[in-house]
Amino acid sequence: MVFTLLGRSYALQHIVGDSAWSIPSTPHFYTNWSSSHSFCVGDTLLFDFESELHNVMQVSAREYESCTADYAFRTFTSGPATVPLIEKGVFYFVCSFSNYCTLGQKVTITVSKWSPGSAPTSPPSPPSVPFSGSLGPDGSQPSEDDVAYSSKAPDSVDLSMSVAPKRMVGVFDNGVLFGWPNVLWFVLVLVFEWLF
Repeated sequence: MVFTLLGRSYALQHIVGDSAWSIPSTPHFYTNWSSSHSFCVGDTLLFDFESELHNVMQVSAREYESCTADYAFRTFTSGPATVPLIEKGVFYFVCSFSNYCTLGQKVTITVSKWSPGSAPTSPPSPPSVPFSGSLGPDGSQPSEDDVAYSSKAPDSVDLSMSVAPKRMVGVFDNGVLFGWPNVLWFVLVLVFEWLF
């Protein structure tokens, strides 16, 4: 696995929107930005925002479309926030302040490929994590789509610590150590960065 990480010496950190995470000048600004970038496993997203004015919520496709965050998978309230891209897939992020999402402060990230030399022979199957979120503001249960999506680890890992670029994202939250595959991945990234 170390050789897998060493095969890609150019993992990228993408500053979302190439500027501060804020209400965009046009509703499709973040859509246009993400469609003009390629995201690989091992890359990171940097949401640069002022904590009192914005946040980042990782949500399901349904909540992304409706601009709600009642069943958010991850919440980042302290800016800047770094989000590691640790698996292939489509990921949805919104700002839940006021009506900022409906004004365009939301982004879809498609991690569609492994970088050259880093693709495993068979991608590891993520462990199943049951939905442990709270009820919506109206007391309703999450939809089946939201529950199914939220049980796809490691999406459900809360890395809500705000960190500066090129620093390790913490693996502890409320004193609980996340699964060993995630810890191993972060240790290997640290070793890789130390070597290069």
